[in-house]
Amino acid sequence: IVRRTSKQWYQRRVRGQYLVKTPTDEVRMWVVEALAYLTIDAEVKHELVFDDEQMNTLCNFSSDLTPNTAYALACVFMNVTNSYEKPDIEPEMVRIAEYAKQNIPKEHELDSEENLKARIAKLIALKAPTVLATCSTAVSERTREFLARSYFSIVSCDGGVHCGAVVQLGGTRSLLNLFQENTAEGKQYAAHAIAKIAIKMNPALAFSGQKSLDACRPCLSLITSTMSNTFLVYDGLMALTNLASVSDSVRERIIREGGCHDIEYQQLEDSDALRRAATEVVCNMALSEKFRERYRPAKDSNDTPPDRLKAVFVFCGDESYHIRIAALGAMAYLTSDAEVCKGVVNIGSFLEVVKELICVEDPGLRHRLFVMLQNLIASDKAVAEKIINTEIFECLLALMQTSNQAPALMNALQNCMKAAKHWGLIQKNPGDMVYAVDNSS
Repeated sequence: IVRRTSKQWYQRRVRGQYLVKTPTDEVRMWVVEALAYLTIDAEVKHELVFDDEQMNTLCNFSSDLTPNTAYALACVFMNVTNSYEKPDIEPEMVRIAEYAKQNIPKEHELDSEENLKARIAKLIALKAPTVLATCSTAVSERTREFLARSYFSIVSCDGGVHCGAVVQLGGTRSLLNLFQENTAEGKQYAAHAIAKIAIKMNPALAFSGQKSLDACRPCLSLITSTMSNTFLVYDGLMALTNLASVSDSVRERIIREGGCHDIEYQQLEDSDALRRAATEVVCNMALSEKFRERYRPAKDSNDTPPDRLKAVFVFCGDESYHIRIAALGAMAYLTSDAEVCKGVVNIGSFLEVVKELICVEDPGLRHRLFVMLQNLIASDKAVAEKIINTEIFECLLALMQTSNQAPALMNALQNCMKAAKHWGLIQKNPGDMVYAVDNSS
């Protein structure tokens, strides 16, 4: 059917007679299948979405699905949300076509970003995502791919403002189901939609109960070393950062799924955004004891720090503020393990990086640094000696004398002094509050 003829047929016949007024479900089923093709046209899909009577009739078909009906509904929603595959048009080819005076197809005005946002907002108002959730039980992988595409378009629209509505209408369970059995592209779209929801919402609420564990694998699939799309990797890392903050069981699931290697691999990327996101994941994962074990020096290695521990510590001196604060947060958690502390003080750049960080007058950085030093001094006497006998201790003493320190910073400094005094490495000078190194020890 010619596009113009198809629009006329839709407007004159389907809208007024077949879809709404026909009492026979069989005829309506054929109309739905016709709409799967007709909604390719921008005017048709835009008019369909804003006709409440037609949309309600269309959504009612999800209550009694057949394979053909599920496929047709998936096609309609994919077309309405503009989530179909679009060709990559290179700017050079466009310029060549313009020079050759060839006809260049242009996007319809009803397919613009603003009109797409309006259609998706209308779908949310009509609770259309319930249809996607119902259709997700379909067996056809092609149908499931179209559903995953539609979900991704909805949750990524307008900065993710519709993520909460999708979760309320059963979208998370549906997306986890779509990820299990799907085409390669369908799995990627489903995983990316799950990551978008985990980024935008509190994952403890969006993925309640067992679903928070099931969401780990889709997000990990986005950060594999073979993934060339940096946007997917970044969203996957951001989602894992939020998921790792939920509970220790989620962190252990990420470890069991083999995610630690991929997370640490992304820390070595050239992109500052990827290194920052990967370090933030490490920071939250460091709450897990099993994860901290990976950063302990190997036995019979004379407390030689592993390369992954060196990498995190080196990031503490990175030029990017966000990378530094994430790395210091990770070190503050990692040094809660006494074995890790033995490796930290043996890092070649330890003294240089710590002295540089102490001079930075930023409360967030300093607090994380002081907590790390507090953990190091309290962990072992030999570790504490390596800190007390350096210029680091003099800097800490100088900061103790300042009266403008925040309570949290002063508390961490006092804990450092208490730990050093516990090992007998320092003592108070008589008649004042200044600490001094106890050379007799």
